Amino acid sequence: MRHFCNRAATSALAAGFALVMAAAPVIARQLGDASSMRARFQAAPEVKRLKVVETADGGSQVNAELNGRMFALRIPPNWNKQAVLFAHGYTPPRTGKADTVSADPVVDDPAHGLLGTAYAQGYAVGHTAYDKLGFAVASGIVRNVALERLLRKIGAKKVFLTGGSMGGSITALASQLHPKEFDGAMAMCGPVSDWTYTLQHVADVRNLYNYFSRRTPYELPGSKDVTTGINGINPVAFFLNLRKLQNDAVSDPKGPAAQIIARTMSAAPGMRNKADFATLSSGLILAIASIDDARQVLGGLPIGNRDVVYQSSLLSDAENAALNEGVQRYEADPAPRAKLIRDYSTTGNQHMKLLTVHNAYDPLVAYEHEDRLRSRVERAGNLKALAQQTWPTLTLSFTAPAAKTLVPAAETFKGFYGAAHCGFTKEQMSKSFNDLIAWTSDGIKPRESFRKNLDQ
Repeated sequence: MRHFCNRAATSALAAGFALVMAAAPVIARQLGDASSMRARFQAAPEVKRLKVVETADGGSQVNAELNGRMFALRIPPNWNKQAVLFAHGYTPPRTGKADTVSADPVVDDPAHGLLGTAYAQGYAVGHTAYDKLGFAVASGIVRNVALERLLRKIGAKKVFLTGGSMGGSITALASQLHPKEFDGAMAMCGPVSDWTYTLQHVADVRNLYNYFSRRTPYELPGSKDVTTGINGINPVAFFLNLRKLQNDAVSDPKGPAAQIIARTMSAAPGMRNKADFATLSSGLILAIASIDDARQVLGGLPIGNRDVVYQSSLLSDAENAALNEGVQRYEADPAPRAKLIRDYSTTGNQHMKLLTVHNAYDPLVAYEHEDRLRSRVERAGNLKALAQQTWPTLTLSFTAPAAKTLVPAAETFKGFYGAAHCGFTKEQMSKSFNDLIAWTSDGIKPRESFRKNLDQ
């Protein structure tokens, strides 16, 4: 499930670029034309398989391989010698498949229009593939730093890092680990505090769903062991069960299916949850898709629930006791857990200007990550380098086109989907990006906003 996939381009921009080119043809040829860009990239020995073409507006589209991984850039004809990189989110591993990025980061904008907005303002924009699919936080940091250094070589004076979902975590961590590399960062809807929090949450959702759906028509196929994935199971069978659950819950809001959703989400500890299909299905999908991958990356199981107490206000005391007796119990392997905490958690060591952006409620990456990050940065006395903004929760129904990108065969589901993961509009992303630029250029710290409730 690759996050951020909106398109961003307008005919008005092309007209604006034409005016710039007519007024300043010499500058354009020096900064953004294809022949100039080709020469600059050819001078970098680490760049292979280079392809540079002139775009319709007189700029350059650059596709090449950097240290063994593909990247894509769009450089406008009126390039301001600044660049914006976008770190993409989690893509489930597939045997024999390598990570990829879209060839044109403006036409196929992975960032809800953010890259299109930046490009229209004269920024070069781009993104890079990682060394692997799936849990690739470490690689995402390394690859974006490498692309930033390449951009400096070809003339960039400032480079900003942005990212969504897992890419938000990459952005936040890179801002702390490489404070001298980038000139500012913007992390959207990401696990910006620590991955133990998210991985434990999705495992809890799967564990609780297994318990409440046991011996019902909604029980998921394959292994019920939450410490492993369900490789080899036909995805169609998996989604057929979820479709039946959702359709039955819509048809009978007080029936067994609706109760399973409500009980599962109400018993998940550590964060405020909505009892909607989006929260349930997002947690189940990520838990099953990521656990084997995370174990491979970290060298063992990094999460455990031996001492976790599950409690639902929808259950009686006796039912809660039975729940805690009946869920799967498992322990984390000490070394992988220590590695996850050490290498995949932000600290209070925030010196680069970082703007984080979150929906008031996100069904996959909890808003509470924002609170956890802020408390660490505040304790370290570095709040001057952190700004946080909250946008209202975006909700979707299966009739909405965007729902089809989130759930396979969405048209076969009924009605309400729930809150959207990374549910931002182009206007919201543009506003936050411009706030970041004003902060880094003029010292005007963005106006912060925090969650009032699960919707605002």
